Amino acid sequence: MTVIDHAEREHALLSASSAHRWLICTPSARLEETLPERKSSYADAGRLGHEMAEHKLRKHFVEPIGPQKFAAQMRKFRQHEHYTPELEKIVDTFVDYCKSVEMLFSSRPYALIETRVDYSHVAPEGFGTADFIAVGDDLLVIADMKTGQGKPVSVQGNEQMRLYALGALKLVAGVFPVQRVRMAIIQPKVYDEPQEDEITVEELEQWAAEIAPIAQRAYAGEGEFVPGEHCTFCRARETCRA
Repeated sequence: MTVIDHAEREHALLSASSAHRWLICTPSARLEETLPERKSSYADAGRLGHEMAEHKLRKHFVEPIGPQKFAAQMRKFRQHEHYTPELEKIVDTFVDYCKSVEMLFSSRPYALIETRVDYSHVAPEGFGTADFIAVGDDLLVIADMKTGQGKPVSVQGNEQMRLYALGALKLVAGVFPVQRVRMAIIQPKVYDEPQEDEITVEELEQWAAEIAPIAQRAYAGEGEFVPGEHCTFCRARETCRA
């Protein structure tokens, strides 16, 4: 398996992680833009978990990391204030899943670790960082690690995963004849097994066409504020009149 790209984590106005919210409450993205991002120990632990996962995946798939260098970096991770054995267990569960997808392909697929994907053809200026992507034959697999336990995240119809998949397809367009997309969410604190969903590229593109006009309104800050369960993680939830 070969790694062909890497990117630092950034956030777009129409982020994939908040797509469930801005697809329902279109003005929320622009309203949140005016407010500072909230810091939390949970988010810091999540970032550490993703750094650990990247390090372990690179050792497995890329190989250049020697045992001494690998061990030295792991010692640094384990000295971090947010490190816990439980967090590393979550990371290992995710890494094991990523290793297991190799058997889905007839030959070694290409792997992309912590890679920036651009879905701006659907949501203006939209991009994000996918945890893990593997592609080969007619199949693209995209996997996301969730370190939290507060809210179960279902993969069925998951907007974040679908936007990442659209960006991943754009990235490999013309190189791989992808016809199927398998999306997986690994959330060990909630689910004992990886949550998976598979759709065709045709189905994914049809969904993209349906949400594109909504994304345009969200980017423009147009539409009505719509309160609901999607407000839980909105930065404006304490001041929003709706």
